[in-house]
Amino acid sequence: MISKRDKRRIKKVAFFILVCGLIFFGGRQFILSDIFRIRKVEVETDGNLEKKKILSLFNSYCKENCLDHRPNLFKLEKDSLRRFLLSDVRLLEAKIKKRPLSKLIISVTERKPFAQIGEGLCVDKDGVVFPTKETHTTYLHINSKKRHGDKIDVQELYLIVERIKAFLPKYPINQIRKEKDRLFFLIEDTWISVLPKEKELNKKLTQLSVILPTLTKKGVFVDLGYDDPILSPNLPVTVQPIH
Repeated sequence: MISKRDKRRIKKVAFFILVCGLIFFGGRQFILSDIFRIRKVEVETDGNLEKKKILSLFNSYCKENCLDHRPNLFKLEKDSLRRFLLSDVRLLEAKIKKRPLSKLIISVTERKPFAQIGEGLCVDKDGVVFPTKETHTTYLHINSKKRHGDKIDVQELYLIVERIKAFLPKYPINQIRKEKDRLFFLIEDTWISVLPKEKELNKKLTQLSVILPTLTKKGVFVDLGYDDPILSPNLPVTVQPIH
């Protein structure tokens, strides 16, 4: 038989549980109320992609995954939205920040073009092909047609290009070709041939930095595949400049 003292304890515990339940339910209802409905979406980007494009992606996400056009701030799943945004191959990274009462901040990092591979198509340093409206100064010749989202192995090529830029900062690389076991770079009007696995590339580029300013004839071919760079007036047929 339960004593009066135990009954009082049971009533106190039950009352405490009831109060906690009411507080939790009331707090949850408050958090999920229209007070926290998203009313402002702010977009931050480090590139040239129009902010309205990001907003359009956000609106598409809400239409496909939320009941409301502007969902509750606390109902919105950040990871899910991030994955949806990154389905656009032009975006490299996306961060979602919630700012109560009703503000959402979308910060995106765009892919940076390493080279252009076709009309309206570029490739970044990771080899990801993505669309762009801009024309890049460096054109990379590839043997097969690519679409945005495809991948090209350019890691080794990218490292060589960065070293060339470090040694020849004043000379833009206009074109890049890979022919069999050689890489060809068109620097202004001069084609440069480099072995992909060149062990003394820094030494060769130092020599090239001395040679280039002295060249007066256009269309000279410089082969860095030898101990001393070889100059030739004849270009390899397969790497004639495009027009």
